[in-house]
Amino acid sequence: MLRTRSSFVISLLFWAIMMCTLVARHHALAGNGAPLGLFAAIRNPFAADTWYAIFRNQDKLGYGETKVSGDVAGEAVIYRVDLYVRLRLPEEFSVLGDISLRDPGGIGHFSLQALGGGRRFSLNGEIQGDECLIEYDLGDSGGAPASMKLSLRGMEGRTAIRDEGEEIMNLRGVLSPARRYRVSSPWGELKVWIDGRGVLLRMDAPGGFTIIQEPRTLAKEW
Repeated sequence: MLRTRSSFVISLLFWAIMMCTLVARHHALAGNGAPLGLFAAIRNPFAADTWYAIFRNQDKLGYGETKVSGDVAGEAVIYRVDLYVRLRLPEEFSVLGDISLRDPGGIGHFSLQALGGGRRFSLNGEIQGDECLIEYDLGDSGGAPASMKLSLRGMEGRTAIRDEGEEIMNLRGVLSPARRYRVSSPWGELKVWIDGRGVLLRMDAPGGFTIIQEPRTLAKEW
């Protein structure tokens, strides 16, 4: 059961990363601006710290934090997104991760590690052109990491991304203009709301999962 839940956590985060990668490619082709990451589409800030509350069907499962830093490399900017997620499923899990983005260029690398019950589960990905090279370890004792290759072009062919226009989000009484995207695929439907700075305000994922930006103190309330 522990292995199943840990695999689920990793799979959900990986799925969110891949869907946001496809949104980023769509966003860039449409000429709408910056590439998008798992929890944020960062362009302007060179350092940012954002907190999110995580729910499933109105029940709070935990919270997440992203820390973003950026460096100039020639005519491009390289961003690093450090991710920390804490969940109760009901066992307590923590997920550590990092994502590298290049502007222009999009996501280049991501790494996720889930820790729970004294075991570690990991997934690493490298995006090269239209392919994503993945290595994963689901914590089987003595098992070597497995690997696989995904075609982003193939995923795009099975995924519909729709820009649903602007919307005013009400986040704890604070009104924030946002642009909404809907991503439909054989793996489920994802909705994301992104503000004018390119920061994720909300994500609705399959299975009743919702991620909402909140102040640090509220996000960490359990």
